[in-house]
Amino acid sequence: MSEPQLSRENMATSAVISVDAMGGDAGPRAVIEGLSIALKSHPNLKYLVHGQKDILQKLIKDESLEDFCTVVNAEKIVSMDDKPSQVMRSGKGSSMWSAIDSVKQQTADACVSCGNTGALLAVSMIRLRMIPGINRPAIAILWPSTGISGFNVMLD
Repeated sequence: MSEPQLSRENMATSAVISVDAMGGDAGPRAVIEGLSIALKSHPNLKYLVHGQKDILQKLIKDESLEDFCTVVNAEKIVSMDDKPSQVMRSGKGSSMWSAIDSVKQQTADACVSCGNTGALLAVSMIRLRMIPGINRPAIAILWPSTGISGFNVMLD
């Protein structure tokens, strides 16, 4: 895993997902294990994994994900206790900020974070901006159902 050559032309896949690997209560190990599980049902995905490079490279190697993941080094971590306003001012250089910026730079199609939801929305709004005519962002979740797919999408 070398430094990423961040270009969509280098990634012949169905989608590139930018992942804040340092966010969340369970830490980066749980995030990387989740990527491994996701790849079993979606083998054409590629991941830009944002966070502390030395930690992530070992975890990715342990899960044999080197062909699917590119590590983007970001030393700072947004904690679950950080105030969104604080992250907007001083969060540059964090794994969350870096993951969102990959979408802005069009090197990723989507961003995923298990971290601080308020900070994620705040940073996303300032880095990605809103689509004209949309006043507020929505959070989408999969809600279990008895339907054919087994899930519905719920927006909050």
